[in-house]
Amino acid sequence: QKPEGGKDGDGAPKRPTWPKAPPEDLQKEALLKVLDGELPLRVEAHRADELLAALRLMREREVPLLVLEQAYGAAGIAERIAEQGATVVLTDVLPHSLGGVYEHFDPCAVPAALARAGVPFAIASGRVRYAPLLPLMAAAAVGAGLDESAALRALTLTPAEILGIAKDTGSLASGKYADVLVTDAPLLRSDSRVLLVLAKGRPEFEVQ
Repeated sequence: QKPEGGKDGDGAPKRPTWPKAPPEDLQKEALLKVLDGELPLRVEAHRADELLAALRLMREREVPLLVLEQAYGAAGIAERIAEQGATVVLTDVLPHSLGGVYEHFDPCAVPAALARAGVPFAIASGRVRYAPLLPLMAAAAVGAGLDESAALRALTLTPAEILGIAKDTGSLASGKYADVLVTDAPLLRSDSRVLLVLAKGRPEFEVQ
């Protein structure tokens, strides 16, 4: 015997049916976080036209946070980058030719141009094995006109700000995680020697 009035056999109302949940799509979830400003949109762009295309995407799609990576051609459009509030991560900031189609770029001059325009930027190794070269990259930027304090910030606090972890690290402040480096001269000088390294409050290295 069929139930009457849309009820189950025991007389209770028939339970509604719901559509199945859509399959999880991690890429779309990440894009939603980008559009909501929870995550930055990270774009690797080298030439000025590529960088301008990324800025146009930021404007047209109303992307709140844009990080331009390896922006070798950013010096000539630094004001445009500043106007839109994008940030930059620079690699290969070394006194050498990039070769090929990038031969006319001067990576060492880009940091000073960005600093003059007020663009937040970080100097990064790009590869783990290049991490020991970070002080040299910062020194090369100073040699091309960047203020030394701005170079140090590009190695420390600004990267933390771009990654969204500045409340926990990136500068020496109460409650933050930090390794303390003590040198016998300004860090970016060629003759600077490390005397002491403190990690988690304990000496990890000390000149005897």
